[in-house]
Amino acid sequence: MRFQYSSLLFFVCLLNTINAQEQTVGLFTNTPDSYNGYTLFSNNTETYLIDNCGFIINQWSSDARPGLNVYLLENGNLLRTKSTINDFGQSPFGGGFELFDWDGNIIWTIDPSNENQQPHHDIEPLPNGHFLAIMWDKMSADDAFQNGRIDNETVWLEKVVEYQILPNNNYNIVWEWKLRNHLIQDHDPAKLNYGNISSNPGKINFNYKGDELNNPADWIHLNSIDYNAELDQIMLSSRSFGEIWIIDHSTTTQEAEGDTGGNSGKGGQILYRWGNPAAYHRGTPEDQIFKTQHSATWVFNEENERTDIVVFNNQYDNSNSAIQLISPPIDGYQYTLIQTESFGPDQANLIFKEDGFFSLVMSSVQQLPNNNWLICEGDNGHFFEINNQNDIVWEYINPVNLNGFPVLQGGTPMMNRTFAVKRYPIDYGEIQNFNLTPGPPIELAPWESDCQIFSTSFEDQNITTNIPQWKIIDQQLEISISSPTKIELIDLYGRKTGINKSVTSDENQISLESLTSGIYVVIVHSEKRVVSFLLPYIKN
Repeated sequence: MRFQYSSLLFFVCLLNTINAQEQTVGLFTNTPDSYNGYTLFSNNTETYLIDNCGFIINQWSSDARPGLNVYLLENGNLLRTKSTINDFGQSPFGGGFELFDWDGNIIWTIDPSNENQQPHHDIEPLPNGHFLAIMWDKMSADDAFQNGRIDNETVWLEKVVEYQILPNNNYNIVWEWKLRNHLIQDHDPAKLNYGNISSNPGKINFNYKGDELNNPADWIHLNSIDYNAELDQIMLSSRSFGEIWIIDHSTTTQEAEGDTGGNSGKGGQILYRWGNPAAYHRGTPEDQIFKTQHSATWVFNEENERTDIVVFNNQYDNSNSAIQLISPPIDGYQYTLIQTESFGPDQANLIFKEDGFFSLVMSSVQQLPNNNWLICEGDNGHFFEINNQNDIVWEYINPVNLNGFPVLQGGTPMMNRTFAVKRYPIDYGEIQNFNLTPGPPIELAPWESDCQIFSTSFEDQNITTNIPQWKIIDQQLEISISSPTKIELIDLYGRKTGINKSVTSDENQISLESLTSGIYVVIVHSEKRVVSFLLPYIKN
């Protein structure tokens, strides 16, 4: 009896401590000015799709962490990068791809990595059902030296590969662009690729040393890819160079190896680059604007043309990140460049910056259909949406640890870093054909909420949570409800207990005999309403 009394006292104290704390995770703000949709993110083996109130719309489970981005396709499938153990040796950043259906069944998975190549960081679904992937492309020290590299060392070049998904985990490579075909160096005229760097802005200086992280071989480090269907062009973000690059996708693979062909007539050359003109000898280090940037994405301008570019500039200054917008000087498929000058514009427009807004790595920004901006401050797992007055109209903190365990509301997640988030319209593609009834929030034991979904797309959009009355009698949980309801119990680590039962107002008792003493989370599901609460239980 003494053990039971002290244990119960501990549980009650823990419960009171959690309830007394301030909110730490989950949804903080949702206002009528937010863009109503479903937000997708993943920082571990679980991928979540949540509504604007933070309730789970769908969840996919994988055996691997992402490596690093995930995408919801219009047919409801999830296209996901995955981290694999492979011969290249950089598994935390990628290795393979996998495709899930809406119900979480694996449809297709491949691992194209080997000792010479590895997909990493990001992919880009295409309108034709294919997808683009950025991949490290290893060059040996001897080959690098013959191609004009000063240092006699192995280097990781980059390439872009277009994959066509085939049945039975097969695929076709239907297009390819390789950086190794577009190098230039001014170090040794006896070596390959010798030339004037300033006169060849469409090529990459093989000896430029930018921000190389902790690995000199990873001297390019692409971290995002985007596709513009109207231009049939691809945009890449090089973290190490502090630049964004645009290349022509309308070429054949053979044309992409050279300097002619495609809509631009320039083959696989860099059509446009911006952020650090010193990288092609048309500026100084003081001219560098982008530093360790991520998420370079085409956005619509005031003329409703998707030719502007938004970037999450991670190191805008010494202590702040910033969201910046540029408007390239484009004419058809060409980008205007005055001889000896750098690519314009001279400056970027500042979309968002404030003291304390900072993420050293990862992060993303998305233009929403209502012209708001959805921002992922990756280091902190902090997602928020701003309007054109820079007011925060939606705010959320990822409640999932890097190990995949959701935390209790009031607790602090450890390493909830998130590479990127994306919001999809509520009528996106074919997802209306699936069950979109909100489930519980991701965090455990969430507090009462009066969050409302501001939309006219569904009846009864007002989703609120009111904890029902409950008590334990003779190891039976008795809960007061007015309509048929499903009750589920999980432990504080999010693991299922096996208790998952439908109850009614008359038959409203659930046996707890299978449980050991501890604190559990009770999740109450009813139509368009979900609530959960902490349940301290002492086994007799």
